[in-house]
Amino acid sequence: GGAGTASSGERKFIPTLAKAAVAAGCQVLFIESHPEPAKAKSDKDTVYPIDELAQLLELLVKIYDVVQERHS
Repeated sequence: GGAGTASSGERKFIPTLAKAAVAAGCQVLFIESHPEPAKAKSDKDTVYPIDELAQLLELLVKIYDVVQERHS
C-alpha cells in the first residue's frame, strides 16, 4: 500500500476528487465513511467523516444535475 504495509491517502482531497469526477460525467462514486475516521478499522486515512457526508452529497447532486442538463 501507499504507506508501506497499509493503504494510505489524504481525506482532505475527497471532496475535490468527487466534485471533479461528477463534473467529468462520473455516474457512480464509492466513498467510505465513518463517525470517527481516525478510529476506523481500515483505510482510516481515506475515510470521510459521516457527519460531513450529507453536505458533500447534496453538492455532488447539484453538480450532477448541471452536467446532465448540459448533456440532454
